[in-house]
Amino acid sequence: MSCTFKIAKSTREEILQRIRNIVDLVELDREGNQANESSASSPSSSSVPVESGTSFLRRLSDEEVKTLKDFSGCSCTNDDWSTIYLLLPASTTNEATTPQNEPVYDFGHVLRPLVSNTHFDGFVVLDLTTPSKADSETISNANNEWSRIPPGLHSNACVSDSIIRIKSSRVYRNSLVSRTFVGSDAVLMNCGRIFSTNNENDDSCGKLNITVGAESGGGRSLLLTTESTMIGVCKQLTTKCDTSNDDIQPSISNFPFNVLSNGSVVCDTPKVHDVFLYPSSFIEAACSVHSATLLDRAKISSGSIVSNVIMQWDACISGNSTVSNTFLMEHAHLGPSSIVESIVLGPDSHASAGEIHASVIGPNTNAHHQSLVIGMLWPLGRGNVAYGANVGSNHTGRLPDQECSAGEGIFWGLGCVAKFPLDLSSASYSMVAAGTKLSPQRITMPFSLIVESSSEQKSNSNDIVPGWVLQHSPYTLARNEKKFATRRKAKNHAFYSGWKILRPSTIEGCKRAREILRQSVSLRDVPGIGQCQLTERGRTGGIKAYDNCIQLYALRGLLAWLEGEFAKHSGDNDVASYDGSAFSISEQTDASFSNKDPAVEWPSFPWESNGENSSVQQQHEWKYQQRLLLEEFPVTNSESIGDLSWIQRLLDHLLFLEKDFCQRIAKCKQRDDTRGAAVVPGYSDSHVMAENDPVVVDAKEQLKATETKINMIIAKIRK
Repeated sequence: MSCTFKIAKSTREEILQRIRNIVDLVELDREGNQANESSASSPSSSSVPVESGTSFLRRLSDEEVKTLKDFSGCSCTNDDWSTIYLLLPASTTNEATTPQNEPVYDFGHVLRPLVSNTHFDGFVVLDLTTPSKADSETISNANNEWSRIPPGLHSNACVSDSIIRIKSSRVYRNSLVSRTFVGSDAVLMNCGRIFSTNNENDDSCGKLNITVGAESGGGRSLLLTTESTMIGVCKQLTTKCDTSNDDIQPSISNFPFNVLSNGSVVCDTPKVHDVFLYPSSFIEAACSVHSATLLDRAKISSGSIVSNVIMQWDACISGNSTVSNTFLMEHAHLGPSSIVESIVLGPDSHASAGEIHASVIGPNTNAHHQSLVIGMLWPLGRGNVAYGANVGSNHTGRLPDQECSAGEGIFWGLGCVAKFPLDLSSASYSMVAAGTKLSPQRITMPFSLIVESSSEQKSNSNDIVPGWVLQHSPYTLARNEKKFATRRKAKNHAFYSGWKILRPSTIEGCKRAREILRQSVSLRDVPGIGQCQLTERGRTGGIKAYDNCIQLYALRGLLAWLEGEFAKHSGDNDVASYDGSAFSISEQTDASFSNKDPAVEWPSFPWESNGENSSVQQQHEWKYQQRLLLEEFPVTNSESIGDLSWIQRLLDHLLFLEKDFCQRIAKCKQRDDTRGAAVVPGYSDSHVMAENDPVVVDAKEQLKATETKINMIIAKIRK
């Protein structure tokens, strides 16, 4: 667990513990008051230290009661003011040692501008202490637009059993405020009822239990906390996770209290209960919010109905959305008009206008339009759900007990229909074309195009083109790689979520698919294509696409390694001393493939190799790339492993592949430009053409940089 996650956990526990301490003192005083009614008129008798002597609690003096009643227009149930308390800084007066018969310092002049026209019931603690240094730092970063409104407690129909820092918070015009803690610079305004269920056995704060996958007849249970990451979610998906460990169980029991931490805001919401708002989080103009934990800067707004949610940093629910039993990771957004039940939405993901149920959606995933997703297990995300996509045929007519597993980067096209059970977990970065209907099946060919068959003889099936994205739509991959690198805002998940598209696990999938295509004698019943049809053209095109991808990945590793090697001799004008000895690896490889589908199991997750030191990880990746080089470019009779002639041959091929890759990226965009200009008037005037497209420009710049590096290294080798 990273430092930020630990801070979030400790912050919650510290606030709850402080509330518990104050409430315990109030209960202790009330018990003493009942035992000795004569003490009620002596507020100094209940001066009890709080927080190791930095503050103390006492009941109101007669003068202070008179001020609230006569000047401020406040009232109290049964006119019993004995349970209204002041929490004061210890430095205010030496009151703690004042004899019982001595007068106390009157805070009436302090209360006058801070409290008015409010009815009190039960116990109420008016906190007049100043924020700690840590609180002040938090408040300085809070939204300050509310600072124009004077602080205090004003025009509330009823405030009961609550603790309010009235010197800086703003509590205005609420119908009922019950069992609520309001911190410094917090705002609670124009709300109906904000209350707690007052259930001591309720342990839901900061913890959420949901079921994903099958909606009925089983399902996969997930136990989540404010500190959960996609790593922990996947661990529970793939193994029976021990839910008693320290990372899941809060270290202290929760306390039945709403919490508005420093700088948080709740306004214009008719019903709010059982919420914990971290600093600078917001609930604005929602319809109803129940059992919600919002970390810093999380926000619920605009007519949304929300229940049983955990929202991490900067997560958002907006625009008349209905959300329940949901975990939103950092910078995850729902709305407008989302209908969501029992999901995990990964960092930097966005879903709007559609329905999602019983699903795990990984990072950097978008579903911007009206669509349906049910029972989707998509932990690596990074894909897209287009308008009208129906990925949710989970009902067999007997039970809604079916599910779908999807691989990284899957694109669900316009109006496609996916029938369950369906497994695309090993078909990463594949595209399901618009209007395609997928029957229950398992497809394991990565970077493929799955499209409705154009042949009348095959009207009930789909065609698959293995490796189509690699060969015919490399612009998609180049754009995605750039997007994933530049658009990630979830800093607290950055330690594991920034993996590259081309990495050992992805390449292994390509190798396996290529070997299946190579070994397939018949185009019927080819493992890995599910119920789809494969043509000979598609088979040979897939082999070529996978060849280029695997070799390009390995050769890029070679170039990076050579740069490092020659950097060691940066002061030398020649590298004649280089003899390839640093390229030390046996010719034996550990890869073996057969003409079979891979086992029905989850593919490896990218963070399983990202947990090590980055330099160690790079070394392991380079060792893998070395093995690829030996497999893809075996030495000839006149060569040996790592010698200069072999290296030069590989670099020449790298330059060829890089040029081809760059040309195909530009060709993708040019094809779209030509088609658009031929159909839509003024198309070229209102669109960015290929020559100026940032993805194409970046590809050309990278090609130029790679060519410069290769030429420089080859020039040194030839000396």
